[in-house]
Amino acid sequence: MFANHPGRRLPGTAALAAFTLLALPWPNHSASAQQPADAQSSSAIVLIVRDASTGLPLDAVQVIRSVTGQPAVVIARGDANGRVALSASSLAPDDRGVSIALRRIGYAPHVVSAQQLIAHAAEHIADVHDIMLTPRPALLSAISVETSAPNQLAQGTALTVSTADAESMHERGHTSLAESLEAVEGVTTSRTGAWGSKLTVRGLGGERLAFMVDGARLNRACTFGMDQGLATVDPSAVERVEVLAGPGSTLYGSGNVGGVVNVVTRNPALSMPDGKVGGEVRLGASSAVPGGTMGVGVWTRTGRFDVALQADAQSYGDYRTPVARVDGSSYRSGTLDLKAGYEIAPAQRLAFQYMEYGARDIGWPSMAGGSIPKEARRTFALDWGWQRGRGIVDAVSARAYVQRLDHHMLMDMVMPMSGMGGMGSGDMGGMQMTMRSTTDARSYSTTSGARAQLRLRPDYRTHIDAGVEAVEWGAEGTRWITTSSGAMDPSTRTYHTWPDVSILDLGVFAQGERAFSERLTISGGARADRIEKRAQGWNPASDIVATGNLGARLALGSGFGLRTSAGVGYRVPDPTELFGTVARPDGYVYRGNPELTTETGRTVEAGLTWDGALHAIGIHEASTGVTVFRNDLDDLIMPVLAEDAAIGDMPVREYRNIARARLTGVTTSLLADISPAFRLRGSATYTRGEDLTGSAPLAAIPPLTGSLALRLAPNEAAGVLPGMAKLQGWVEVEGRAAASQNRAAATSGELETPGWAVMTMRTGATFSGTTVSLSLDNLFNHTYREHLDPITLLRPRRNLSLRVTRGF
Repeated sequence: MFANHPGRRLPGTAALAAFTLLALPWPNHSASAQQPADAQSSSAIVLIVRDASTGLPLDAVQVIRSVTGQPAVVIARGDANGRVALSASSLAPDDRGVSIALRRIGYAPHVVSAQQLIAHAAEHIADVHDIMLTPRPALLSAISVETSAPNQLAQGTALTVSTADAESMHERGHTSLAESLEAVEGVTTSRTGAWGSKLTVRGLGGERLAFMVDGARLNRACTFGMDQGLATVDPSAVERVEVLAGPGSTLYGSGNVGGVVNVVTRNPALSMPDGKVGGEVRLGASSAVPGGTMGVGVWTRTGRFDVALQADAQSYGDYRTPVARVDGSSYRSGTLDLKAGYEIAPAQRLAFQYMEYGARDIGWPSMAGGSIPKEARRTFALDWGWQRGRGIVDAVSARAYVQRLDHHMLMDMVMPMSGMGGMGSGDMGGMQMTMRSTTDARSYSTTSGARAQLRLRPDYRTHIDAGVEAVEWGAEGTRWITTSSGAMDPSTRTYHTWPDVSILDLGVFAQGERAFSERLTISGGARADRIEKRAQGWNPASDIVATGNLGARLALGSGFGLRTSAGVGYRVPDPTELFGTVARPDGYVYRGNPELTTETGRTVEAGLTWDGALHAIGIHEASTGVTVFRNDLDDLIMPVLAEDAAIGDMPVREYRNIARARLTGVTTSLLADISPAFRLRGSATYTRGEDLTGSAPLAAIPPLTGSLALRLAPNEAAGVLPGMAKLQGWVEVEGRAAASQNRAAATSGELETPGWAVMTMRTGATFSGTTVSLSLDNLFNHTYREHLDPITLLRPRRNLSLRVTRGF
């Protein structure tokens, strides 16, 4: 909205002595010294951006220029007095239209067309034009990013945030959320069946990544790690997934040694007109992974209240590979997501969320005879946010949540008696000995968390996020009953894995950045955690962990940018590694070690980006970047054979801090509009892992992988390509490939994998409120297995999937 309000002076505020990181020692800059150079130009349009509830000017406003079908670009930033100067050339419209968005964290974006802005300026030539931003308090459910362009930068860090939005995920026919992220820079997946593919970032996964749903940490219950990561999230309810690579931010606690993966679920009610009700019905089906999904969403906003309810169900049978059907790979699941919000005041918001996930008959084909009869996850979360927009304390946010995960697993397996009872390979007098093991296991865990965070702005060039956080991972005493037959001493044994366990992580953190000039920004952060470990029958233990980071971003000119960072992350040993005792299908009993120390990782990386155009070769807008990194892991937690130890007939592997490891690699991404109707995107990742103890290959490290996709969207070329103006559809061809992996860790049971390449074709259209997308995966029915997949599994065969969404 445009307005003409008299300017108001910012109230004086005392310096906040408790948080001096990056801020107070630096010299202050006057508004006149920082006024954009073209503010005095007669060709400039000058805006003052204000808080709609107070009328006070807002600093640190971003002005983003968007052209239909092209990446958004930041073209200006506001100064300390809310003043923004835009040159007429930056507003020049083209045939596809130009929109200008004014954005600031904690406020709803204000979007206006370039034509409207120019016309308004022409009517008020002598005026400075006010634009009012409506407060929308930033809750702790998302990673704050600086722009919506590729190579996003997390607020206060020098690392990239790769984002997969709802549209890109829903266009794919994947049954697992992790598989929907396969085209994201640095991401590799492992398929364990139709359900629950696992995700790694630059070769690190599991507890070495911090997984969150709307800011609530996901911990697992199963000691096998079956339910880790994103397995309990339905892709249909997702708005976007944010992947922050490396320990560049201190905000997210244990697991950030590898990065942070945050799932943001949908809440369309926030953008609904007052008093209106909206919703959608969605359906999907596929062939090689036979089955489908269906869901419904309803949302409304009335006065100060908003509500969004979404429910989805999936049912898939055993999937088909090019050579056979994979027995035991089916599953059924259902999810419910309820969000309710209340606007206490224009700048304050209270939000409640309840999420429930339930699944049955989950196949686990990599463990012959393994299945999950039942699994459930329930989460309650309460958020509060206050956007002040003035003074040193710009915003305050707080949240509390509790999450319960119940897991029931059955296994019926036949295995060689390798290494048992001193018989070596299990061969006795030429007779191969085997043992049948039947296991009934039930695991339960509860994760509780609370967090309070301040956004501080000592001046308009500096911001700091600082706060406290407490997360408790509570695992109830569980019981595993294993019956063995065919051995020399058939028996039934009961393992208590875990006892009652509590791992409490109390942390205080600060993460921020300062723009020293229009070209150079320095970022940094520090975090201190006290970790307390308790278990029934064990003496309590505690540990203090300090982590942090330092980084810089530099605009080199001509569209080039440089970023570099160094950081230390950590991850706390999980209950299995500390206190567990469990028989696994490989013939070993895995025993925890309460003396384990916290694992840490030191990452150094540098990246070069470029955003611009190459009109001579038909590239109208492009964004590309390359990042090189090195991650050194200390006190690496690994299972080691315990000499002369056995439980019953089975040898023991005990978790120990035994090694140092190093991961080095490079990632790259590309997004380019090569004509008004064509878009090219791609990414590639190479990671090399080495166990420094013995200079051997590190286990579970993917080879060189990459993807490249070409998309045709004729409707985006309206007015440019004759006859295409009314066609609301798109077509895309995507290729994915991996090099052969000849650095397999043979001692861990890995096998070398040959290289492979597959192609996918997708198409979609929107008409009369209905969106239809069609995907044909593995077009040439190629037989292949990715390196991280279980050695017994191949990927699905040619798969045709259909998705239909109807809004109302």
